[in-house]
Amino acid sequence: MIDELRPFKLRRLNRKGTRASDKAPPIARARSEEARRRIQDGLDQLQLIRTQQQYEEALARGVPRSTNGFLAWKRVGNDTLHKTHADLKQKIDIQYRRLSSFAENLQRKRDGDKPQKKKIVRNEVAILRKKNSELEAALASRGLDILRLLKSVESERKLRLLAEQKLARN
Repeated sequence: MIDELRPFKLRRLNRKGTRASDKAPPIARARSEEARRRIQDGLDQLQLIRTQQQYEEALARGVPRSTNGFLAWKRVGNDTLHKTHADLKQKIDIQYRRLSSFAENLQRKRDGDKPQKKKIVRNEVAILRKKNSELEAALASRGLDILRLLKSVESERKLRLLAEQKLARN
């Protein structure tokens, strides 16, 4: 009974979400260092890209275009990059922001080869949706109008039959 009332002893975590003790097992430290080395290697490769041509060559070699692709490319997990090596993640994000201008130039270059397609602006989509809802409302009201007309025709027919029956009796 007394054992049930004792509070549980919780493992304390530091701000990075890892163990509070610095006495991590040697294998865990080795894996963390290996992951850091792979991440740093990828970061160095991103930093070497300085021109549009180098960017295109890097893409041909398999360098990814985003941070998520970077994780798969360097075979590291999400937590490894975001928690354990957060300092490197910020540097990687900076490099991808820098490389985004090359990506935009490459996209423009590819779009220049294709014929221009009509792009629908968001406002046009909103206008078309509004018009569609108005037409659906009008269609629904027409259906109600038709039902009312059928009902009135049916009631007129019944009244006419009753009037004919009264005349036939007289």
